[in-house]
Amino acid sequence: MSKNLSLFDDELFAGFDELRAVTFSAGVRQIEHVMKNFRRGEVIIGSHEQISVDLAEVLALQKFAVEFMSKNSYLQRRIAAREFKLYVTDRVHAKIYLMCADDGRCRVILTSANFSANAWQSRQRETFVVMDEPAAYEHYMSGFEELKNFSAEEIDVTARPLKDDGSNLEQLPAIKNAAYVKSAVVVHELPPESREEADYLLVQQATAQKFRTLFKEVDVHSDTHGKTLLVAEKIIRMKKIMRRTHEDDVARRKNNSIAPELLLDCDNLRVTFNDEPWDLNPSAAEVRADLQSLIEYVDGAEKFTGDVANLKTLYWKIVLYMFVSPFFARLRYFYSQLVPANSTGKTFPMYMILRGPKNGGKSSIVATGQKLMFDRILPTISAKDTAPSKIESFKLTVKGCPILIDDVTNRNLQYLKDIVKDDSSLISGKILDHGTFIFTGNDAEQIRQEISKRVVVFTVPNQLNEDVAARHDAALKKLQHKMHNALYRAYVAKIFPEVATLTEEIICGGKDDWLPDIFRVASETLIKIFREHELATPPELKIFTWADYLGEGVKSAQAVGTLERLFKFSRR
Repeated sequence: MSKNLSLFDDELFAGFDELRAVTFSAGVRQIEHVMKNFRRGEVIIGSHEQISVDLAEVLALQKFAVEFMSKNSYLQRRIAAREFKLYVTDRVHAKIYLMCADDGRCRVILTSANFSANAWQSRQRETFVVMDEPAAYEHYMSGFEELKNFSAEEIDVTARPLKDDGSNLEQLPAIKNAAYVKSAVVVHELPPESREEADYLLVQQATAQKFRTLFKEVDVHSDTHGKTLLVAEKIIRMKKIMRRTHEDDVARRKNNSIAPELLLDCDNLRVTFNDEPWDLNPSAAEVRADLQSLIEYVDGAEKFTGDVANLKTLYWKIVLYMFVSPFFARLRYFYSQLVPANSTGKTFPMYMILRGPKNGGKSSIVATGQKLMFDRILPTISAKDTAPSKIESFKLTVKGCPILIDDVTNRNLQYLKDIVKDDSSLISGKILDHGTFIFTGNDAEQIRQEISKRVVVFTVPNQLNEDVAARHDAALKKLQHKMHNALYRAYVAKIFPEVATLTEEIICGGKDDWLPDIFRVASETLIKIFREHELATPPELKIFTWADYLGEGVKSAQAVGTLERLFKFSRR
């Protein structure tokens, strides 16, 4: 039969004690959820011989399997207790689920659905056949055991994510044999016409390309029979190259290059910034000091012309956008399963434009947000680097950080449509840690509708008088020097579970007329921190929602502001 599957359809999975599954692709949350219904389980993942197009993609798949396993604390505990085992294999492309109960009941499910949320919880239709006959169970069980015993390599509890410096390259199952037994690993490759079978594996395109580059440097290639020979000597050379490349990358970041990396481990609630782990339990005194510095900065809006209360509100909106932006990549990926292509940017916008007259404090609020997040101000991208090809590169190299692109003009913004309209490559590549980009400009007026519906656009009409501006820079620098990132570390610790809940709601399909409002979550979290530290919540800091960033009211205000500035210009 064929139907829209749901993980919570107990008629398929309930009432059994043991699960064995064979799947081409898998999702860690799906496996975790299903395993909570079983006392014991084994899963075989991957299908190298039948679907891989080259060794680089084999290793990319195994890198994914090892990392997704090692980052899930629940499954790690089940593995340690010998209640769950995960393997990678090179023999099958089937999707089979075998279940049995201690009282002798059994079930076989043959299906088109992989062991992933995308297959079991999305709106796509899947086919499946259910058999409760012991003969069917015994037949497929014998095939499962043969596959496990002769073809699969186990990912054990010691598995850890592959490090950028290659020091634990042997964690990849396909390499373990060559590294420890000093033998060779032979991978059979398929001709190009089989590429359509590799959709899941090609999600790891960026990883596979890195391996291809390594193979070229150490002279690993397939022979005329389509086989690739990888021996221990080559692996040692690959590790040296990976270590050297990693050291060069670290040096570039330390030299202030535009490649900062904030990496969020949402499963284990860990954070690293440029390879340094964060302490997510800062002292109350440190958090309170950052809160007071932030209040002092926002109160500095009193020195600006125009509607000061509105400017303070705008400051809080910008800071909150920056604080929550590292989670956008992950949320965009899961939300893309629910909405039409190219629509994720309407809900989780990875771009912001701040426009208005000079001396308006646009760049300084972004720099201040960065100082509060990272205890440093990040490098700025020049406006001349706004060509789509260059921004595409920054999307891959900047990890989790909001980056400033300063002093853009209307001419720079003419490329923005091509930049913001299609981020499908980030979705298809499962890039869960890309950054966000904040453009500032004094004459950024020409923003088309196809841009504004995917980009947060705020107008900053206020400015400092020239004499005040001359004294403001030194005072601002002194204030920023007092700021550290204790507040943000506490903020991330507190918002981790909130984002996890939102992610689960997205994966489960949400509700009718429902919007996963990350901005409400962001503002509620910061307000809670104010209350916990017994500080009065500033009146301009409110519970903001998505509508305060991209709603029709914001867009109407943008249009009115543009007309007012044009009218003012025409009167000169």
